[in-house]
Amino acid sequence: MKINVIKKIKKSKYPPNKSQLEAITTVKGPVMIIAGPGSGKTKTLVDRIIYLIAEKEVDPKTILVSTFTEKAAAELITRISNQLLEMEIRFNINKRRIK
Repeated sequence: MKINVIKKIKKSKYPPNKSQLEAITTVKGPVMIIAGPGSGKTKTLVDRIIYLIAEKEVDPKTILVSTFTEKAAAELITRISNQLLEMEIRFNINKRRIK
């Protein structure tokens, strides 16, 4: 049974606003999310990655996410992993660093 990811996202505790939903569902080309603290950047990125994998069947190996801090990267990995496990989607997250 395929999960309707957008429906699930819209019914979440913190549903996305119009701009966030556009960032989540845009599939052509890269998306850059720039916003202030507490604005939902991490949730939007997580929802976008889940949408691409579960709804659009994008190969996870082709998705690149870049953050500025180790803390943000760890948070993304945790949230993405939890949601994919919840949806019973097999995955392998590789963390790479550039110093």
